[in-house]
Amino acid sequence: MGVTALLRVCGALPVVLAGFAAGCAGFASSSLGPITGKKYPPRSVAMGEYDEAGAAYAREVRLATYLKTHPETAPELKQAMLAGHVKVGMTREQVQVSWGLPDYTVDRVITGQGTSEVWIYARGTLSFEEGTLSALPE
Repeated sequence: MGVTALLRVCGALPVVLAGFAAGCAGFASSSLGPITGKKYPPRSVAMGEYDEAGAAYAREVRLATYLKTHPETAPELKQAMLAGHVKVGMTREQVQVSWGLPDYTVDRVITGQGTSEVWIYARGTLSFEEGTLSALPE
């Protein structure tokens, strides 16, 4: 006996189909940004970082998550992260909120003076000293 026949016998097919339809309807509707309340198209949300709207939605979700554990974050820093900007003095975590994970992390050097690290993104290279952004892309 196939799954469909078994579900019909049990009377569960309508429940299964209703659940499937509800899941599809949720996916097909717009997603709201947790910070701005902006509607993002479902294709962009599904694509994630692969299109501009998807990147904005992903950044907004990362920022909302970050703010749960860092509610004291200054308003101008929140705006910079939401806009996808990085500034000297940001922590590694704040840069990840703004730009996501780096494509490559290279040159992590630990010396008597501290730790330096270089992150490489498609849009530029960032340098960190002691976990703080010390240089922007040129």
